[in-house]
Amino acid sequence: MTRLLLILLLAASAQAATKYVSPTGDDSNSGNTSSLPFATLAKALTDVAAGDTISLAAGTYTEEPTTSVNGTAASPITIDGNNKGALIAGRLKVHHAYYHIVGIKFRKTNGVVAAKCPNGVDALGYKKLGGGGAGLHFKGPGANNNVVDNCDLSTGNPSIGFDFVDGETKSELTAGPHHNTVTNCEIYEGYGDGMIRMQGHDNTIGPGNLIRDSHGWDSVRPWGYNQTITGNTFLRIIAHPCNHTDVMQLFNTSGAVPVKNLVFEKNKIIDCTAQFFMTEGTTVNSATITPDWGNWVIRNNIFLRSRIQCRLSAPDTSVYNNTIYDVPSGVAPIGFRFKQKKGDRIIPNRGRCFNNLFVRTTALYSFNQSDSSHGNNLATSRSDGAFPFSASNKVVKGTNNISTAYTPSQIFVAPSTDDVRLKTTPTVSPAIGAGINLSSGGAPAQFDWDYDGHARGDLWDIGAFDSNVTVATRSAVRTRVTVFESRRSLSHPLQREAFEDFAKELKKLAPERNPWEGKW
Repeated sequence: MTRLLLILLLAASAQAATKYVSPTGDDSNSGNTSSLPFATLAKALTDVAAGDTISLAAGTYTEEPTTSVNGTAASPITIDGNNKGALIAGRLKVHHAYYHIVGIKFRKTNGVVAAKCPNGVDALGYKKLGGGGAGLHFKGPGANNNVVDNCDLSTGNPSIGFDFVDGETKSELTAGPHHNTVTNCEIYEGYGDGMIRMQGHDNTIGPGNLIRDSHGWDSVRPWGYNQTITGNTFLRIIAHPCNHTDVMQLFNTSGAVPVKNLVFEKNKIIDCTAQFFMTEGTTVNSATITPDWGNWVIRNNIFLRSRIQCRLSAPDTSVYNNTIYDVPSGVAPIGFRFKQKKGDRIIPNRGRCFNNLFVRTTALYSFNQSDSSHGNNLATSRSDGAFPFSASNKVVKGTNNISTAYTPSQIFVAPSTDDVRLKTTPTVSPAIGAGINLSSGGAPAQFDWDYDGHARGDLWDIGAFDSNVTVATRSAVRTRVTVFESRRSLSHPLQREAFEDFAKELKKLAPERNPWEGKW
């Protein structure tokens, strides 16, 4: 028995070796101790097996290594960058499975992107360095089940790239990287293809990433199938005088690139003046091919001081329970626009827009397809008045939409500090209990959680946050708001008398408020 345990311990030890790398090392060293490190990550990658760890000492590694073996689900291969003390000034090419890439700084330095601004410098003074490919590059179906955690990625074209295998047509994308996750990273100043280019399927960006300061380039281009962008913060993705900038950019050029079953949820979009979602469903050189687009879900996101110009070209797109606060004035009032553009081969049929909270906004949503549906949205104007639903604004008031004058402080806990949770005391937000339940009844893209992951229950609130108040309170607020929305039609004396009786009950909930004024 003792002999068997010794054999098992020796086997476990052999499967969990650490290889050391340092800029002051030598590739002729064993790499087995920190005193005899390799000089390059490339060398270490040829000398590892499943379960091993590569420990990168602090310093700069100017190289473009490629993985050579797979890890396993039980025994991944870890590349540890010493909590970002290690800088790869080149790129790491991952063609294999089950790698954990942790605490590394990537900064692409070779190559130059052709500048659209004079002298190769953008309006903010940043040189357009970083061509020659992604700083962290996943390629082909062999690159699967990898995790990137706590890394710093900048420049690059893009900063992170998930690319299909050579020879695969763009209309497939089924042989690209899959089931990879990028989490808790800081990603910024990407150029060309932006910061993140997604191809393949079932990859996840998030949670915990800070994606910031695009300087005129797109932040995410999410092609492929079953891609998810969740729990990230997008900060200062700005409109640019030399390039068209988008938070999310999708288009087709020479091939019908698919974008199917895309989920964008629980993200914060802060101080972003770029267009939020830009899609172009045309096919330049493939006139007989219609791209496989559809089933996009945009839900439980928070937009703060950001532009919501958003063109949604895909069929079966759902925009649910987003909170949009303080949309900048002077921007194109488009909002979530479900529209087929002339020349597009894709028709955005069956668009849905429910339970969204638009506070101090210049835009809501619009459709040009008759089979779309919408309702239970609350909207106020930039001046805290009722949003002017009208045909001229291309926004027809949907079922149970609310357009009464409310100030942000009547709706949110502390809007001055960006706390856009729903107010529950001393008065109750009009968004509470005013939503429609999207968790059952065959609702497309159904779900039952809020921005924080809390269960929403049976009677839903409008917006990204659930208030967690009682069903009785939700029901009372819902009834109150519904009555206020229709109070202008109470011309008959009996109707008026009935409302007066109900108003007395409302005063018990909030005695300091006038139930007739509609500003609860």
